[in-house]
Amino acid sequence: MRKYTTVFGDLLRHFNRSDFDSAISGYKADFRTRVLSCYDLFKTMIYGQISGCFSVREIEASMSANRNRLYHAGLKEPVKRSTFCDALEKKPSEIFQSAFHAIAEKAQETASTMKKKFRNPLRIIDASIISMCISRFD
Repeated sequence: MRKYTTVFGDLLRHFNRSDFDSAISGYKADFRTRVLSCYDLFKTMIYGQISGCFSVREIEASMSANRNRLYHAGLKEPVKRSTFCDALEKKPSEIFQSAFHAIAEKAQETASTMKKKFRNPLRIIDASIISMCISRFD
């Protein structure tokens, strides 16, 4: 059997699954979840971000168009639009916030342990800052 590696799989490899699972168990977010777990929801949102989708409909269309490649990308099957929207509505956002902080800490640790200096520093912008700036500045 051949082993395929995708960019999506390489990206997920840098993410620590145990940190995400501890956040899920802390909020009990996967309690009585049958179809779309929090980690599958997270992978679907990352897939939409990487593929440059602007809407849930576009994520669904892209996933169904790339149905044959989803298994090797780490996704089981295309997610239906209604299931995806229901999961986004019901899952607590704090899970993804803790995942963001874990990724940011890992990036900071990696940057500090490397001997190589970067010309441009790594900058991560939180989306909550954008609405505050728009309301404050024209």
